[in-house]
Amino acid sequence: MEFFLTIFINVGFFLIGYLIGSINTSIVFSKIFNKPDLREYYSKNAGATNSLRVYGTKSAVFILLIDIFKTFTMVLICRLISYGINSRITPEFIERTKDVSLISNKLFLIPLLGGLGVVIGNIYPIFYNFKGGKGVATSLGFLISINIVLLPIASVFFFGLMFWKRYVSLASIVTAFVMIFFCAIPWISEGPLGWITGLQVGYFWVTIITFGLAATFLIYSHKENIKRLLNKCERKFGVN
Repeated sequence: MEFFLTIFINVGFFLIGYLIGSINTSIVFSKIFNKPDLREYYSKNAGATNSLRVYGTKSAVFILLIDIFKTFTMVLICRLISYGINSRITPEFIERTKDVSLISNKLFLIPLLGGLGVVIGNIYPIFYNFKGGKGVATSLGFLISINIVLLPIASVFFFGLMFWKRYVSLASIVTAFVMIFFCAIPWISEGPLGWITGLQVGYFWVTIITFGLAATFLIYSHKENIKRLLNKCERKFGVN
């Protein structure tokens, strides 16, 4: 019972996150405010970068913040649910219900699976024929949910590369890859600022795997950009 309940809840975290991520902010924004469908312009991608080209700075920032907030909030909710469940599994509860619930330990719940679901849903949304954004903003929200310290670190790498090479895609890819190594630092997810992860000491590897998967999907979603970068025909930031 304990094993199956753990699997059920963790899978639920991921699936709910995936469905929330599948609600594409850019597309919903275009319908609510009667804006043009950005999937018909420039890169035809329903993400924050293309929304900047199509809708302008204010709208793009709004979309970016919603995507960041969406992932962070999902992980936070999963963390609160995890805490609510495990706080009830006390020694007294275990002794009182041992013949019925068959639960002998607290459940190994992973709130970060909710964030991973949001990132994958953003890239492959079930509501839009699995064609969405590229997971950059949602991955940033994922990083913030792991530890707020990762925000300035990621910003330095991203903006440094973007203003140096002027390729948003390159900055996104490299930053996502580099941040995997920062997630490998135990304190990042096990320290006081990493409380939302809900991970105990020694389980920082969960952060490496979950964000590593998110980064892998992000990088793969940039496969066409990578081809253009190699062929030196990728569009530069600030150049139409």
